[in-house]
Amino acid sequence: MRGLFSDRLRADESDVSVRISHVTRAKLERQLNRTCTVASSNHDPNALPPHADGGQRLAVIAQALYLCNLLVAPGLAFLALLWLWFKHKDSAPPLARQHLAQATFVSVMGGILIVCITVGLIAMGGLHWPWTWVVVITYFVCIHGVLVLMGMFALAKAMAGQPWRYPLIGPRSRP
Repeated sequence: MRGLFSDRLRADESDVSVRISHVTRAKLERQLNRTCTVASSNHDPNALPPHADGGQRLAVIAQALYLCNLLVAPGLAFLALLWLWFKHKDSAPPLARQHLAQATFVSVMGGILIVCITVGLIAMGGLHWPWTWVVVITYFVCIHGVLVLMGMFALAKAMAGQPWRYPLIGPRSRP
């Protein structure tokens, strides 16, 4: 009796799995057909001519270079940002020009803030006083963190295609 029951159970399981596989296959085919139809009707954004996106791509690159300058490759990313600014400052669309100007100016001002004030704090406290290093490291971490956070906001705005001005140290846009 036990063998008959287990054989019947196996037969029912295989029948159910075959039915499920047919239903699943049909659903997948319908979904694939819908996806192919939608994909063929969409326009390829990579086929757009330069600056057809209103300068959004260039704005994103500028803000990404700003963040790279702060986090990954200081100096090298700054030189790339300067090169980008000098190459596109007159020909870029308004959104890209605004982000390029902000990123370049704030990179220069941020470098001045970090270097000059750090040197001033060391000059006032001396190299051998432990509290000088506490103040210098705290200052550096705070300023650097704020610059990175503002850069992340700027990158998000560039990715959304919106203008951005860095608070306090960002240059005001021309009327």
